Amino acid sequence: MRVQFLVVLLVLPGVTACSKRDASQEQAARSDSAVVATNENVSPVVVREAGVRFDPPSTWPSERYRVASRAGRAAAEDQPGAAHSVAIHYRPDQPGHEEALLCRIVVFARDDWSRIDAGPHPPVGTLIENADEWAFIAQLPQSNPYPRDSLDGAQFEAMRLSIREMRARFSVEGEGPSKPDAGDL
Repeated sequence: MRVQFLVVLLVLPGVTACSKRDASQEQAARSDSAVVATNENVSPVVVREAGVRFDPPSTWPSERYRVASRAGRAAAEDQPGAAHSVAIHYRPDQPGHEEALLCRIVVFARDDWSRIDAGPHPPVGTLIENADEWAFIAQLPQSNPYPRDSLDGAQFEAMRLSIREMRARFSVEGEGPSKPDAGDL
């Protein structure tokens, strides 16, 4: 099993708001710095082997999230049939709170995605991009895992994204995903 943790050290100017919800998060950050502060040095999440680039909102404090990338069998543990998985986890500030998924981008071979999407089961996520032989699927949490009146509850809620925001902040990196190594399949 191959688990990769990605720490991105690139510096980008602030990302502009792309929807009403994001604009309201920017406003909330300016008015309540105890919950979340605008971070002008937010770096993009780039996982070349998965063909994923994600530009986090400028309101996301870099110490409050962690990126985990998996390929082959390890990615299929996250989502059956996946070739790659890039998860962004919220890192809680308060003792006793566990990490929680903020969003996940799952990469499927297009044929595998077509088969899964046509199946009788509930959807595993929302298609955000098709590129050549690949399908990129976003998975978002259905609810906030922390008490709403807690610091982590407020911060997690401020960092949650909509599908529209995911689409706006996602792009295919380079030539797209690479096939996982034969040993990983």
